[in-house]
Amino acid sequence: MPAGHLSSRHQKTLDRIYETPTLANVRWSEVVSLLVALGCEVVPTRGSMYLVSHRGGSRLVLHRPHPGSECRRNLVERIREYLEMLDG
Repeated sequence: MPAGHLSSRHQKTLDRIYETPTLANVRWSEVVSLLVALGCEVVPTRGSMYLVSHRGGSRLVLHRPHPGSECRRNLVERIREYLEMLDG
């Protein structure tokens, strides 16, 4: 995913998403902030579900982590795959 003109905070979050092995301590709020900075709309739908949509038409449904605020590895990997799809 091209970083473009991301703030250093967003760049740090992006780097953490792409880190290997996949991290399991990326904060949900940081992920949402990054997605918005990359031009995505993040909308709560019902319960802990969120719809992420990009102006290019790509969509992704995510479940907000709870009760904690940190994304598990599988969620970080899904976000990474989505970002790679946006780039491709």
